[in-house]
Amino acid sequence: MSAHAAAGGAGSADTPARLRQILVIADGTAPGLGPGTSDLNATDPPAPDSASLAQVLQAALAKDAALIQQLAGVPTAVQTAGEGDTATDFAARIWHCPTPAAAGYLTRTDPARARTVQRLVEQAGGPPVLTEEDATAIALAAAALHYLRRLGRDPYRSRILVADALRLPILSPLLLACGFPDISMWNAPDTAWFPLPRAARDADVVIDLSRQDPPPGTPAATIGAGATELDLDRPEGSVITRRGLDPGALIAPGLLRAITEHPAGALPFGLGVYQMCAEAVARAMLARPRSDDLFRAGPIPSAAAQSIATAVALSIHVALTTQDQDNGWPPRSQRRPHAGG
Repeated sequence: MSAHAAAGGAGSADTPARLRQILVIADGTAPGLGPGTSDLNATDPPAPDSASLAQVLQAALAKDAALIQQLAGVPTAVQTAGEGDTATDFAARIWHCPTPAAAGYLTRTDPARARTVQRLVEQAGGPPVLTEEDATAIALAAAALHYLRRLGRDPYRSRILVADALRLPILSPLLLACGFPDISMWNAPDTAWFPLPRAARDADVVIDLSRQDPPPGTPAATIGAGATELDLDRPEGSVITRRGLDPGALIAPGLLRAITEHPAGALPFGLGVYQMCAEAVARAMLARPRSDDLFRAGPIPSAAAQSIATAVALSIHVALTTQDQDNGWPPRSQRRPHAGG
């Protein structure tokens, strides 16, 4: 249990440090401490056998924080849970952290527990907290938008299937916010009556959450290996998984940077902001070569990740400064008109 600056830095004279700092948070309850963020440039060395879980978590979290600081260009600090902390205790540590921050990134934590902590911090009036699960959903939505737009297809006229949808509850509402009105959800108990390849037959895009993240240390070259029956029966690129996806580098830096560039409370996390982030990432990816698929590449080159972070922060800034007087999300210019009007 500690809080300390990950890599220094302070706000300018007219921007208080507490509005320019990101808190990177974890409790180590995710399997294998969770993916966190990739190094971008190197492979993590194995932890010493004698290292305690707390020491391993602290080291991993400090590395996550340093990477987010590098990509987002804002100071970071870290906060871990105390031994035996309940979700309420953990949320209180974030809210009362001695290193106040503009926002938090909750990683390496069991997803259900992370959602509870996120909600408790929000209810207490604490800083907005982005969970690793949220960042993963944003990245998957961006990948779906990117795939269809590469083909010149309109998401509004496309069908998307989410396999094992219960694993990521926020994904389907986010896809709806991103302009996918035709969403089907499939889960493992449906197999007896409706096998996945059959369920996906008429879908333009399949997001397959049933494939687990690779074990820590898996070489990037093998992450995408192992095609399934579903892949073999689908157009290339139409099956999107989270294997090789790095939301901590692809999504978190730009969104967290955007938070620090606006007054407290001006950018509450939720579907509206997440939709804007997914759109920004999809647009930024369209400007990159087809061979440069950061959604499947595993570790992301530092320059590419910084470029995506800048695009996300800029897109959200433009949306905030141009949104309508009613403060609705998204701005009227980006809303799809209702049929007949």
